[in-house]
Amino acid sequence: MTTVHRLDGELLRNRKRPGKKSTNVKRAREAFGHDQQKEIPIPVCFDDYNHHMGGVDIAEHLRSYDTQPTSFRTWWPMMFWGLDTMATNAYLIYSDIEDLPPISHKEFRLQCAWGLILVGPSPQTKTRSQDAAPKPTKKVY
Repeated sequence: MTTVHRLDGELLRNRKRPGKKSTNVKRAREAFGHDQQKEIPIPVCFDDYNHHMGGVDIAEHLRSYDTQPTSFRTWWPMMFWGLDTMATNAYLIYSDIEDLPPISHKEFRLQCAWGLILVGPSPQTKTRSQDAAPKPTKKVY
């Protein structure tokens, strides 16, 4: 966050005096004196961190419907992470559209999965194994 903010910006925030057993209690008590609360200048980057520190937890919570198998150690985990992230972003976009009925994240992912299953591949689509399979030949006895 310090790459986004300038280091000279400060805000005044109302803070409570720390308890008697907290870390650096002597320095904190000197700053507060006998006051229970005091407005203290703090850097803007610290204030942003304090107000937005739960963002990673929210993203991890939304990615809780994980599709990644745990046995692979190649590029597969990165692919499944990308799929999970795309599905989560699609859900966030869906939930921002006001004309659509609100549904849970789990229901959204189930509807997406069933939509892909029911549509399936088109009849013209050939798989790699069909292209590479040798053509049957007649046996001559």
